[in-house]
Amino acid sequence: LQRPGTDAAANYAALRSFFAFVQFIGAPIVGYLLDQVGSRNAFMAVFMASALSYELLARCDSLEGLYLSKLPSMLQHGFLVAQAVVAKVVPAERRVSALGRLMMMYTIGATVGPALGGHLGAKGDFRLGARLAAAGSILSVVLSYFLPVDGGKDDKEKPASVVDISAPAPAPAAAAPAA
Repeated sequence: LQRPGTDAAANYAALRSFFAFVQFIGAPIVGYLLDQVGSRNAFMAVFMASALSYELLARCDSLEGLYLSKLPSMLQHGFLVAQAVVAKVVPAERRVSALGRLMMMYTIGATVGPALGGHLGAKGDFRLGARLAAAGSILSVVLSYFLPVDGGKDDKEKPASVVDISAPAPAPAAAAPAA
């Protein structure tokens, strides 16, 4: 998607800078949204924005289309929402450990996702990776619907936890001695 007579590296750098700027603008918007509507609705909004961004990316056929596909990513801050949930539901004595595990899972996704997309693109279908990411984002919207509701700005209580991510992993059970 390079224009004749333009430098591919400069186009890529400009696109990455635009993406970073859009995300910079979106972070406080998502923070405000999180405070106003709660984590469940914020998760649904960020995953819908992600799905739209990835689908626009899958359909684009111009440099302008690439820029357009980055606009919905303004709200693509699922990790921010997840951090807020951990800060709210995990007891202080286990919070750092839970945030560390959250970061580890995010890093795995940020590594595997682009590698999978690159592999699919190398096989000849440059749009399949984006379509799979859009489908995964839509699945995340649906799954987010089943999270416990917290009321946003009017909620002073901790939401119910679906899974206690702060608890240490259970030790393997010892086998009973043979009789």
